[in-house]
Amino acid sequence: MQDFFLDFPINSRVWVYQANKAFPTNASNELQPIFDAFTKQWTAHQQQMKAEIRLLHNYFIVVMVDEDFQRPGGCSIDSSIHFIKDIGKQYGIDLLDRLRVSYLRDGIIESLAVNEFVNRIHAKEIKEDTMVMNPLVQSKDELFTKFMIPLRESWLNRYL
Repeated sequence: MQDFFLDFPINSRVWVYQANKAFPTNASNELQPIFDAFTKQWTAHQQQMKAEIRLLHNYFIVVMVDEDFQRPGGCSIDSSIHFIKDIGKQYGIDLLDRLRVSYLRDGIIESLAVNEFVNRIHAKEIKEDTMVMNPLVQSKDELFTKFMIPLRESWLNRYL
């Protein structure tokens, strides 16, 4: 991830869309030109935005916008959500399900419904040091420092 978003300030705005299942292994190569085409025409208040979109770990679409350059408005945010929905439909993947948890299991990302994740915590299959992904990060700084955190530091720690 450190190779992406290099030209963006640390306070750049971030949206993370978490997939309910992994994208195919070749999806990043297929999607990047589509992402680039979208960001080249994406505007707010008729002004071009400085934005970048990347597929990370075959599970997360990350949208980053330099708000110092141009702040997205309601219409531009709506257009990005519509774009994300279209990508999801193209691949048969739900990118807007907020009731999922992604975590590392033996170095591989898995995605579960929250209730199944909680059941595995109670069954002691998932421990407090299990690394979970935090799709609620809102800035480049948080993406780089708080995206992958131990379960005990996440909102799910109440189930430990």
